[in-house]
Amino acid sequence: MIWMVVTIKKSCISSFLWLILVLTLVHVGSFRVVVASRVIYVPADFSSIQSAVDNATPGDTVFVDQGTYYENIVVDKSISLVGENRSTTIIDGGSLGSVIMVSGSRVEISGFTLRNSGVGWPKSGVQIVDSYLNTLSDNIIQDNHIGVLVDSSLDNYISGNNITANHYGIYIFKSGLNQISDNFILYSSPTGGGAGVAFSFSDENLFEGNLVEGSGNVAVAVASSRNNNFYYNNFVNNRFQVSVFPEDYVNIWDAGYPQGGNFWSDYTGPDVKMKREAMAL
Repeated sequence: MIWMVVTIKKSCISSFLWLILVLTLVHVGSFRVVVASRVIYVPADFSSIQSAVDNATPGDTVFVDQGTYYENIVVDKSISLVGENRSTTIIDGGSLGSVIMVSGSRVEISGFTLRNSGVGWPKSGVQIVDSYLNTLSDNIIQDNHIGVLVDSSLDNYISGNNITANHYGIYIFKSGLNQISDNFILYSSPTGGGAGVAFSFSDENLFEGNLVEGSGNVAVAVASSRNNNFYYNNFVNNRFQVSVFPEDYVNIWDAGYPQGGNFWSDYTGPDVKMKREAMAL
């Protein structure tokens, strides 16, 4: 009888140990190998920005020393592309295509001058297409057909950029839930026909705290777009301030008292809330 009890106990213990071993192997097998992110330097590691991007893996940072780089770059993975100084780290598109095209998601781009794209749709300083959760900040984007194009993309953040002398400053096309804030959008459409900012077939975007000044055509053009929010912006000395078509499409231009709406340099009526705040370039 005692022998039987001991045998049963040993059998139970063995079964329990095997169960622990199996669960441990399953648990270990569920672990993912995490590779540490790298910083890749241009030109120290690679002579061109595109080569550095091609050799990067998601999570890496490509850091670009100051200088002028004549390239048209495609970013198709989740990396950070960082320039040493936005005034002196220049990517020149050579009048061909877009300077940077982003087709990956969760891409961060900052610290560059992006200039000299090709002419015509969709050639841009930065072209974001079919992607989401990208961040474009602290850049100078100038002398392009479109400064920033967001095409069929969601949840992108465009902030703190100086976007100057482009035919279109920013163009939001078939895109939603993007935030465009605290940018200087200056002297767009110098020959007419473009816009400081255009929204086309795009809903539920936020345009907040921007300065749109000196457009040779219209400051903001809204076409077939609904439920976009325009708050706390300064629209100054543009040929036309706003165009909305169809007019019955609802967009929101005022958050109501006491939050207020926008400053319009050609508005001469009473304003109970908004004053133009000083904005230094």
